[in-house]
Amino acid sequence: MLQTQTGIIALNVAPRRLWLASFKDSHNFLPKGMSDTVVSVEYDGVPATAGSIRTINFKQEVNGFSYVKEKFDELDEDKFCVKLSLLEGGLSSVYKNLKTTWLVKDGTRPGTSEIISTLQYEDGGEGDQIQYEESMAFLLGYFKPIEEYLLSNNDYASS
Repeated sequence: MLQTQTGIIALNVAPRRLWLASFKDSHNFLPKGMSDTVVSVEYDGVPATAGSIRTINFKQEVNGFSYVKEKFDELDEDKFCVKLSLLEGGLSSVYKNLKTTWLVKDGTRPGTSEIISTLQYEDGGEGDQIQYEESMAFLLGYFKPIEEYLLSNNDYASS
């Protein structure tokens, strides 16, 4: 059965900086900004474009997996929106056809942002639904180190 979940995270970083660090320049940024977790980000194809495939390799297993391979289905640089399909690693062994849409938009205060994350997947039956709390904990675990790095390194994508 098709499941959909949406979560919102507020961060103290301007949308453009967050967009560049998390998606557009992730191959350069994530190994620096998330150095405790991410070893490398590799692309098959032009980085961060529709059709490209991104592999994020982790230092240690994160929730039981050592990497995530995902395809950029759509990328809208004007709206700071990206749609990804999980191909391998991560939750691919549990959930079929996991797709994530990330939208980075202005927050409630100047210089802040909100990330709206929509997960869509097919569950395998009862008990296979991703719990909202687990989703939010994962999102915070992913984006908080990015926020912390950007707040302490104002020179990254500040113009």
